Parts: sequence; structure tokens; C-alpha cells
Amino acid sequence: MNARRDPLHSWWGMLITCGVAFSMLIGVTMVWDSLAERGAVLRVDRNWSSWVTSHRTSWMATGFRWVTWLGDIRVVSTVVVVSTVVLVLRRRLTYAALIAASTWGTAILVTVAKSVLS
Repeated sequence: MNARRDPLHSWWGMLITCGVAFSMLIGVTMVWDSLAERGAVLRVDRNWSSWVTSHRTSWMATGFRWVTWLGDIRVVSTVVVVSTVVLVLRRRLTYAALIAASTWGTAILVTVAKSVLS
């Protein structure tokens, strides 16, 4: 791949991407805080939970268990390790580093969020 056309090597592209991601994070945080103050999140969660409980079927429950299993740490770790190894073998070190960094960042964020919300 040509380095000049690679979006990871474009400073402007990276700056714009980070700016958009940060803006979206601030927006979601503001909306979440606004809803949490009024208790709207709790109402939506209860309504959603009761709807799913009243409409569930056995095949749906099996499907949800399967989808939940895909998010298990063993499955995610295997996918990340295999993807990183393939990218390193193809000499795509930037992409391999991004996968590893995003995975570690997600793990740290989930751990912190669970401890704060518990």
C-alpha cells in the first residue's frame, strides 16, 4: 500500500478523526447525564427488559447466548492475537499496534467502568 494514500499516515486525517471521536464522546456523555438526572435511563432499561422478557422464544435465547459467547474474553483474545500475528507477518506493524492498543484500552476502560459503577 502506498504510504501517501494510507490514512494512518495522514496527520490531518488523524486529527479530524480524533476530533470527531472526542466530540461524539462529549455529546454522548452530555446526553447520558441529562437522561440520568431525570431517571429516563432507568425507565428505558426497565421498558426494554420487560418487552424482551415477554417476547422471548427459545431460539432467541439460544441466539443471544451465542452472541454473548462471542464477546467472551477467550474468543476476543484469540481473534486479537491471530489478527495481530497476521498483520505482523504481513509487515503491517502500525495496524497491529493499533489493534493491540485498542484492545488494552478497552480492557482498562471496562475494568474502570465496572469498578466505578459497582
